Amino acid sequence: MRIPLAPGINPLQQLSPSVYEALLRCKARGAWAAHRDKSAVPQHPKALLGVCLHGVVEDAHNGRLIGSGGEARLAGAREIFDRRAKSRGAQSVPRSRS
Repeated sequence: MRIPLAPGINPLQQLSPSVYEALLRCKARGAWAAHRDKSAVPQHPKALLGVCLHGVVEDAHNGRLIGSGGEARLAGAREIFDRRAKSRGAQSVPRSRS
């Protein structure tokens, strides 16, 4: 896993309730939230699952989930889900830095 770069050290001018809550959970997440650089924090696993599931539903709605029987459609849905998870996972899980 790639270690996110730390933001520059700057004093907090104000402490919002959301930053305070983030600091209670994780000091690093709180620092990133305070400086508005949330891209360095990995996406929550539940959000990743939700994005993949909604992708399957969207493809089914648009007629891209095809199959003659229930098992074939289920296999197609799993394929779409896995493809989306792999794609989103590659985006959300940082790489190791050498």
